[in-house]
Amino acid sequence: MRRLVSETDRVVKALLMGSLVALFVLIALFLNTGVAASFEGWAYSESTEHMSPLLTSTAKAVTHLGDVLPVTLVCLLFLVIPPLRRRYALPVIVTTVFAASLNALLKLAFMRPRPDILSLIIETDFSFPSGHAMINMALYGMVIILVWRSSQSRWKKITITAVLAVLVAAIGLTRVYLGVHYITDVIAGWCLGFAIALGVILAYDEIRRRSDNKDYQRSQRA
Repeated sequence: MRRLVSETDRVVKALLMGSLVALFVLIALFLNTGVAASFEGWAYSESTEHMSPLLTSTAKAVTHLGDVLPVTLVCLLFLVIPPLRRRYALPVIVTTVFAASLNALLKLAFMRPRPDILSLIIETDFSFPSGHAMINMALYGMVIILVWRSSQSRWKKITITAVLAVLVAAIGLTRVYLGVHYITDVIAGWCLGFAIALGVILAYDEIRRRSDNKDYQRSQRA
C-alpha cells in the first residue's frame, strides 16, 4: 500500500511539473503578441492604480526580500543549522542554484527588454522570465514540499505554506508595480520555479530510493 501511494505521489508530481513547463512554453509563445500585451497593460494599470510614496516604499522593501543577498542568506541558514542541514539543505540549495543558473540562460535566450514604462528601481539585465519570481518560487516551493513531507503538525504545514506563498506572490507582484517586469515574466517565472522544485525532489527521491535498494541488497548478501 505504501509503495502504491509513493508511486501515485511521483506520478502526480511529474504531471504537475509537466503542466507547469507546458504553461511556461505557452506564455513564451505568446510573448510580444496582442493578447499578451493587453493582459500586461491591464496588470500594470491595476497594480499602479493606487500608487503612492508609502506603497512604493513598501513595494521596494518587499521586492528586495527576493534579491540575491537574502536568498543566499536563507540558503546559508540551511547549511549552518544542524536540523535544517540534515533534512533540507541538499535539495534546497540544488534547487536554488539550478533555478538561478537556468534563469540566467533563459534571459540570454529570450533577450526580452524590460518594460518601457516608469521604472521605480534600476535593473539592467533582460526581462523574461523574472528571476525574482522564478528563484524565490523554486527556493520556497522546495521548502514547502519538504515541510509537508517531514512535519506531523497540520497547523505548522498550513501556516508555513501560507506565509511562504504570500511572500513569493508579493515579491513577484512588486516587480510589476515597480515597472521592471511584465506580468507574463512573473507568471512564467513562478511556473518554471515550482516545476524545478518538483523536478529536483523527484530526482532526489529517486537517488535515495536506489541508494536504499543497494544498501538492502548488500545487507542481504552479508
